[in-house]
Amino acid sequence: MLDDASRKAQKQKSHIPPIQPDGDIQHDEAQAEVSSAPRPRVHPDTAANYLKFATVLKIYTRREISERDIERASRLYLDFFEEYVKIRRYGPVHGFWTFLFERLNKVLKAINTSGHKGGVVEVTFAREFKREISLTRMCSVLANQDNDRLARFIASNLKKHARDIARIGTLSALAAEAQDQAAAEREDRQPGQCVAAGTGKLRFLEDGLQKALMEWYARHHPDLKLRFGADATAPLGSTFLANRATFFSELRVEGKRITVAHEDKRSKSDSLVLHRVSTGLQWVGELRGVFLHRQSGIEPAQTFAEVAWLVPLQDTPKHADLYRDFPELEVNFWEHRRYLAAADWEPDSVILAKDIAGTAARCEMQVGQQKIWITTGMSKVSIFTKKFH
Repeated sequence: MLDDASRKAQKQKSHIPPIQPDGDIQHDEAQAEVSSAPRPRVHPDTAANYLKFATVLKIYTRREISERDIERASRLYLDFFEEYVKIRRYGPVHGFWTFLFERLNKVLKAINTSGHKGGVVEVTFAREFKREISLTRMCSVLANQDNDRLARFIASNLKKHARDIARIGTLSALAAEAQDQAAAEREDRQPGQCVAAGTGKLRFLEDGLQKALMEWYARHHPDLKLRFGADATAPLGSTFLANRATFFSELRVEGKRITVAHEDKRSKSDSLVLHRVSTGLQWVGELRGVFLHRQSGIEPAQTFAEVAWLVPLQDTPKHADLYRDFPELEVNFWEHRRYLAAADWEPDSVILAKDIAGTAARCEMQVGQQKIWITTGMSKVSIFTKKFH
C-alpha cells in the first residue's frame, strides 16, 4: 500500500507545470498580443476606392443628372469607368437601364415560348426595344416643333402611351412612381412629395402634439392668434386650435412606403426619414406618426409628420474622414438609441410631410467599447450646391 501511495504522489507531481520566472511570463504575454493582432488583408486604399465607386453609382442613378454631375463622377473613376458616355446619350440610369433588365426578365418568364427556342424570344425583345427607341426619338422631334401644336399634342399622347407600357413591367417601384406622378397632377402638388396613405382614423390629439402644433402655427401663421381649447383666459371671438386630426399608418414618397414605427417596435428600417434642414445638411429620424389636421382659417388641410430625430455623434470615429470627400453618399454618424428632446433647437418634432426629402438606411456599428448608428441617405436628387475640385 505504501508503494501505491508513493507512486500516486509521484504521478501528481509530474502533472504540475514548472514554475516560470515573472520575466518569462510577461514576455510570453507580450508575444501573444503581437501574434494575435489582426493583419490587414486588403490594400489601405480599398475603402476609399469603394466609396468612389459607390458615389459614382449614386450619381448615375439619380432622377435628374447635370453635366456637372457627370464631370464629378467621371473624375472619380475616369481610369476605368466610362459609363458617363452612355449617360450623356440616354439620360440618367433610373427608369431606363433597370427597366430594360426587368422588362427582359418579364418577357422571358411570362411568355409561353411553345418550343420557340434558339433565341426567338430574345429577337422579339430586341425588336420591341428598337421600336420603343424609335418612338422615343420621334416624340423628341415632335415635341420640339414650337410652331406646330398638333405635333406637340401627338408627342404628348405618345409619351403617355409609353408610360402605360412601362407600368406593366415587374419593376413595381417604377409603377408606383408613375402613379404618384399622376396623383400629383390631380392633386396639384409637386411629384415626389410625401403624402399620407392608408385608411385614416379620426382621433383626439394628445397634449404633446397640441403643444407642438400650436408652436408650428404660431411661427407660420401668427395672424391667427390661436388659443388652446381649455384656455379660460381666451377673449371672446378667439380662434381655438382644433383638437382632433385624422391619423394614417404610413407615408408614400417616390413610390416608397414609410411606415409609422412606435418607440417599442423592434425593426424600424422602413420608418427612417430625411429632413433637409438647409443646403447640404440633412437630419435623419424615425417616423412616429402621420396625421391630417384641419384648422379653421387655413386652407387646405395640412398633413403633418411626427418624427423622433436622432442625436448627432460628437466624437466621430477615425474612419469618418473617408466620407468627407463623398457628400453624395449622405453618410452621417449618430449616438446609439438616443433621440432629440422636445426642447432641443433643431429640428422640430412635428413638421409638414411635404418637407420630408426622402428615406434613409441605418446600421449599427461597434467602435471600441461604444456602439453607434451610421445612416446613408437614399435621395435620388442632388442636395449639394458646392463645386468639387
